[in-house]
This record gives sequence, C-alpha cells and structure tokens, in this order.
Amino acid sequence: MKELSGEIVSTPITRHLIHIFFPVALLIVAGGALLKHKDDAVTLERLQLLQHQAIRRGMDVLNRELASVHRDLRFIASQPELRQALQQDAKPDLAALSRNLLMISNLTQHYDQVRWIDEQGDERVRIDRHEGTAVALPPDQLTNKKLRYYFRAAMAQPPGSIYVAPLDLDLAPEIQVSAARATMRFATQVIDSQGRQRGFIILNYLAAPMLDKFVKITEELATHSILVDDKGHWLAGHHPAVSTTNTQGNDLAMADPELWQQIRATKQGQQLTESGLWSWQTLTPQRVADNPDQPASAQETLNWKVMTWVPSQELATMTQPSLRHYSLAVAVLIAGLGFISWRLAQSRQRHDDTQAEMVRAKNRYHALFDSTINPILLFTRDPEALLDCNSATLAIFGATSKTELIGKSTAELSPPWQANGKESALAMQSHLAQAERNVSTTFEWTYKRLDTGKHLFVTIRLTQIHIDDQPLLLASFRDITERVQAQSQIRSALQRLKLATDAANIGIWSWNFN
Repeated sequence: MKELSGEIVSTPITRHLIHIFFPVALLIVAGGALLKHKDDAVTLERLQLLQHQAIRRGMDVLNRELASVHRDLRFIASQPELRQALQQDAKPDLAALSRNLLMISNLTQHYDQVRWIDEQGDERVRIDRHEGTAVALPPDQLTNKKLRYYFRAAMAQPPGSIYVAPLDLDLAPEIQVSAARATMRFATQVIDSQGRQRGFIILNYLAAPMLDKFVKITEELATHSILVDDKGHWLAGHHPAVSTTNTQGNDLAMADPELWQQIRATKQGQQLTESGLWSWQTLTPQRVADNPDQPASAQETLNWKVMTWVPSQELATMTQPSLRHYSLAVAVLIAGLGFISWRLAQSRQRHDDTQAEMVRAKNRYHALFDSTINPILLFTRDPEALLDCNSATLAIFGATSKTELIGKSTAELSPPWQANGKESALAMQSHLAQAERNVSTTFEWTYKRLDTGKHLFVTIRLTQIHIDDQPLLLASFRDITERVQAQSQIRSALQRLKLATDAANIGIWSWNFN
C-alpha cells in the first residue's frame, strides 16, 4: 500500500497538482479563518454595544424611579402641617398631617409605609398600605423604633441629606425574577425652627414595580439582565445562581468570586469569560437626585451593579451561522481550486512532455549533426559569424575544439583572395545574398586550415533556414582539394608538353575513329 501511495505521489501530474493546490488551499483556509475571526469580532462588538444600550436604559429606569422617591421625601418633609407639629413640644395636633400623608400615599401608591419617627424613636404618624389602600394607624398601635438599624443611621445623617437603606427582599430563594415585597427605606431628618433634630420622615418604598420595569426594559435588548448590590447579593433579573457552574448560594459573589471581584473593583466594564459576556455599570441610589444643594450623606456609599449577561452557549449560537457560511464558501473555493489545479497540472504536464520531446529532438539533431561525415556549419546572418559546427568541420580545419571556430566570419577562415581572383569578403557576401534570394546555392570556395595555413578547396551548398524565428545559414561542403590539386598537376603537365613540342617542332593531333 505504501509503495502504491508513493508511486501515486511520484507521478509528474500528481506532483504538479500538489505544488499548485496545497499552497493556494492553505491560503484560502487561512483567509477564511481570518475573515471568520473578523466577522466574529464585529458580531461581538455589536453585541457589546447592545449590552451598553440595555444597561443605559436600565440605569435610566432606576434613576428616574429613585429620583421620584427623593422628590416625594423632600416634599413630605417640607409640608406646613409637619412644620407646625414640630413647633409643638407637648401634644401636637397631628390630624392634618395624617390626612396629608394619607392623600400622598393614595396618590403615589408606591409606599408600604409613610412615617414620622421623632428623635426618641417613637412613631408619631404612620400610614400603612393594606390591601391597596392607605390606612393611618391609631396611636395605640404606634411603636418605638429606637433599636432599629435605620433609626441610628437616619439620625446620624446631616440635615437635608437622604439616607437610603439597603433593599430588603421578602421572597423565597427560588424566586428569580420579581420580588413581590421588595422594600427600600428612604429617610431625611426634620428640624424645628430652633434647629433641633426632631426625628425624620421615612418612606418604605415598594421597589417591586421598579425592579420589574427594569427587567422588562433591559431584556428588550439584552438576553439576561441582573441587578445586584455592592456585596454581590441578587436584587432583580436573571438569578446568578443559574448563570455559572456554581449553583450554591443566591448571589454572584458566591457563584463566581473571581468575576465578582473584578466587577466590584470597577465602576463599569465588560468581561468575556468562559461563562459568557458580562457587562456592568455602577448606580448609587443616594445620588440619583439632581440636587446640588443637598448635603453629602454620612452613610457608607450604597452601590448597585446594573448588569447584563450573554451565556457562552448563546455566543456560540450567534457565530454558528457565519461559521457555516464561511465553511461552505471555503469548501466551494477549494473544490473550484481542485478542478482548476487539476487542469493546470494537466496543462503543465503537457508542457513538460512537449519540452521533453523538444530536448529529445534537439539531442537527436545534435547526434545527427555531429555524426555526419561531411562538414556542416551554421552561420548567423547579421553579423555573419559561425554559430555551430560538427566534428567533421573540426577535422577538416585542423581545429581541436569548436571555440577556435565559433564566432569567426567566413572571411576570417579564408585566404584574402579566392582562386577566381575575387576578394573573399566580397565574394562571400555575394553568395549569401544569392542564398537569401534563392534559398539555396552551390559554389566552390577556398578556406585555409588553422593548423598549417594550407588552402582547403571545397564545394559549398549554402541554404537559408529559420530556427526560433531567427534566419540562419546552413553550409555543408565537400572537400575537393585532391581533385583541384590533380587538375592543377594535369594543367602543369600539359603546359610542359606544349612547351616541349613547340621547341622540337613536333606536331600533335587527335584522331576520332568514330
């Protein structure tokens, strides 16, 4: 099997296919991965922006509702009936104040209790909400609240500031979305005309409608919204116990301590973790009212974290369509590349086969060229110079290598004058021109040997050919030196015979018996 796979890879067309296909295929895969990464980054950026918008809308809801409580509290503390009661140390008439507080409670319907608690901790006026209706409690049902934590905290505030108690949730641990009896206490001190502290007005604000509105508004943009206090305790929205792998406890601090430490340490931010994308911003309930004249609160700052959460499973779901699209696009491109690569490999193989055949033909030409008995020379035309020759040419010129001949013109290889008395350079130009006109011409020529300098008589056949669109001159010749020398000897003998007969007055004739 290994031998078979080796043979397949070693075939020329397969090698061409590998060289063409794999580099481009790797580029396509890398490009697809890069585009997918950028697309995921854009998706994440849009999602992060959407979480910011959801948090901003949730912050607006909470700020607006809490600011309304601040205004109501200051309005009640400024009531003339309350101011009049503060001036009466003994037994003030509280009927008018009680009626006003009843009316305010029925109009707003946001408060479970509206109370005036004096500096001794005694409830002086108390309006409770019972089955949707505000009810003023009789004096015998009023109690002392001096030992309650909010009494001490409210009395410690500077006059004019607002104390905000932590949100109380009267709900079972399994309730995750709405706190039906969620209550917040807002208090501000009241001062009589002599500047004495006379207790404070305290509102028990029913926060459930505000929390439900917060969840509804934020989850129009975000999948999961969460509101927690500065200790990580859940207040509203998606319960953090089901947000992480830790299902123990009912607060974010226990569910994911590391994440909570980062959230608590920063006013706002975003963090991508294994559990998903978390976004948060800090809200301070004491500072929601835009009142520059309001004294700073003496209590420790109460912070809420307005948060959204996108689970990792949802993030993966958001990127799955793009993954399918990019995978399909890469697969189509690779399939097309495979087809094109196959055709290119075939074309390259045909080209290689053609080149190999040309090399073989060239080798056959050279073998034939060198093995020919008659000398063969190949000249360029302009300028006229020897380009190549065969071994027989070397032998007849007495040369040891082609370098002694190549590059030389016919005039350099010939004596200055030909046997007919013409200058060699001019005579050869005439023959070259005739070869160009008639394609081929035959004539006698006199060369000289390189080793001895003796004349070499030949009969040349000069033919014009084209190689790679270049006009060349092919010269093949036959050595006629012996014939020319014999003819010269005969002419010499006849000349001597003529001189002898002329001197002896001897007549010579020829008789043709036919």
